[in-house]
Amino acid sequence: MSRGSQSVGPRRRRTSAVATLTPGYAAYAASKVAVETMTKIVAKELKGTRFTANCVAPGPIAKDMFFAGKSEELIKRMVDACPMGRLGEPKDVTQLVGFLSTARSLGSLLGLVLDLSYR
Repeated sequence: MSRGSQSVGPRRRRTSAVATLTPGYAAYAASKVAVETMTKIVAKELKGTRFTANCVAPGPIAKDMFFAGKSEELIKRMVDACPMGRLGEPKDVTQLVGFLSTARSLGSLLGLVLDLSYR
């Protein structure tokens, strides 16, 4: 929405492989966008129920699956791109998911896509 020359409404910054249009990530990008969109639609469909729909989109997590097939140079570049100067850890994600699963009294947490890209 715009009002004159001013933009009104939320702005969203994409910092993942989806935003960088990285070759080889077409299937990943398509599935990520699909899950994020589905989360927002399901959240609306669940209106008035006890259920919520949110999505946690972690960035690179320091696990074997992340390191597989990547050179030390690539890993260093990815770590250097992170503001915290480190890869994410599983506990970063599990703590957030735990919070979301117990925050039922906070009815405003619906349809969120929480980007933990560490960038």
